[in-house]
Amino acid sequence: MAKNAPWRDKRPSCLSSIRCAGQGLDQERALMHPLPTLEFENCELKRATISRYSLVKFDGNFYLIPDTYRPRYITLKMLVDRIEFLDGNDIIAVHRRLAGNQKYSLDIAHYIKTFHRKPGALPNSRVLAQADELIRDAFNRYYANDPKISAYS
Repeated sequence: MAKNAPWRDKRPSCLSSIRCAGQGLDQERALMHPLPTLEFENCELKRATISRYSLVKFDGNFYLIPDTYRPRYITLKMLVDRIEFLDGNDIIAVHRRLAGNQKYSLDIAHYIKTFHRKPGALPNSRVLAQADELIRDAFNRYYANDPKISAYS
């Protein structure tokens, strides 16, 4: 290597026609827009139809929507761990995202209106079978013999 290479001893300097990175950044900073204040949410949106049974099918699985919202188009907001069901800007239901195929995510509270109209449908329903054990025990103890009583209580 050459001992007397003049370019090795000098640090880069700002020339009149070329700006240093720091000076250029200061000038650009004044022209930058502020960052968005909205929080980023990693999700995917999709349109879906609610069936006449208040179910929405997504990824081969079924999710129960409150029976007052059928049938219509809604928006699914799919996140990593859950799915939010939107009617306009209103969240009408939230379910944990199911893995697998042909599974059901049911919430007995979404069928209250239907069971009030058809109380005999509750004992053999899939939603009661999937409900919390305390709800099943209460139903079996107090209403199994006459489910019509529970609809008017």
